Amino acid sequence: MGFFLLLCLATAGFLFAIGVVAVRALFWVVFLPLRLAFGLVLFPLWLLRGALKVVSVAIVLPVVAVAGGIAFVGLLAAAALAVLVPLAPVLLLGGLLYVIVRLVSRRPIPA
Repeated sequence: MGFFLLLCLATAGFLFAIGVVAVRALFWVVFLPLRLAFGLVLFPLWLLRGALKVVSVAIVLPVVAVAGGIAFVGLLAAAALAVLVPLAPVLLLGGLLYVIVRLVSRRPIPA
C-alpha cells in the first residue's frame, strides 16, 4: 500500500513537472511574436541608450580621474604629516643638539 502511494505521488509529481514545462513552452511560443515586435521597435532605443551611456562615461570619467588624483595627493600629504608630526619633537631636539655641538666644538685653524 505504501509503495503504491509513493508511486502515485511520484507519477503525479512527474506529470506536474511535465505540465509546468509544457505551459512555459506554450507561453514562450504564444508571446514570441510580441517579443520580436517589441524587440524590433525598442532596438533603436537600446542603441540610443548605449550611445548615451558611452558619451556620459566619456564626459564623467576624466572628471572622476582628476578628482581621484587630487584626493590621492591629499591623502598622501595627510599620511606624510601623520608620520612627521609625531617626530617633530625628536627633530627639534636633534637640531638643538646639532647647534650646541657646533657652538661648543673647536674649528680647525686654517693653515
